[in-house]
Amino acid sequence: MGLDVYKFGGASIKDATAIRNVGEIVESHKGDNLLIVVSAMGKTTNALEKVVDAFMQEDGSLALQLARNVMQAHIKVAEELLEDPSDVQQDINDLYVEIEWLLEDGIQDGYDYIYDQIVSLGEMCSSKIVTAYLAHLQLQTVWLDARDLIATDDTYREAKVNWDRTLNNCLKRILPLVQKNQIVVTQGFIGSTSENNTTTLG
Repeated sequence: MGLDVYKFGGASIKDATAIRNVGEIVESHKGDNLLIVVSAMGKTTNALEKVVDAFMQEDGSLALQLARNVMQAHIKVAEELLEDPSDVQQDINDLYVEIEWLLEDGIQDGYDYIYDQIVSLGEMCSSKIVTAYLAHLQLQTVWLDARDLIATDDTYREAKVNWDRTLNNCLKRILPLVQKNQIVVTQGFIGSTSENNTTTLG
């Protein structure tokens, strides 16, 4: 069976207006077998890189504040898009709790590892919002974590994909959903190691 893959970069989902446009595009192809891959919104990656830099300079309070700012920006977009944004707000809060735990633990690992754990949250949050908005449009949509699909080595920030494992994961996780006419939404840029640590693909 065929599968159409649509990739929406950061500029395509930079704000509520842009995400509404994505919704129109997806609606016009809703009869197709769709896999939607999204990046982080707008300049989110840059904002999260500032969180990493503040943390590595041992300014934990600044890092926490910068992380909260990014979280609030995502919640604001969700509020603009959805009549009831409570579920996606909770998802975003849960994701940023993970960042806060890492920041509060202090520096335990190298820069590249920390970078991947924090910066990847941009894709996670944007994909949650896009999924919720497509569902709001009455589209049959399911969210998948790319870290359950894209298997990599542990070269953080420049991870190498294990193509055999990745193909097997995709066949097992994506195809059954598409066969049920579900629109699958997942993230670009990220994967995971065999120890389930998040990686970015550089």
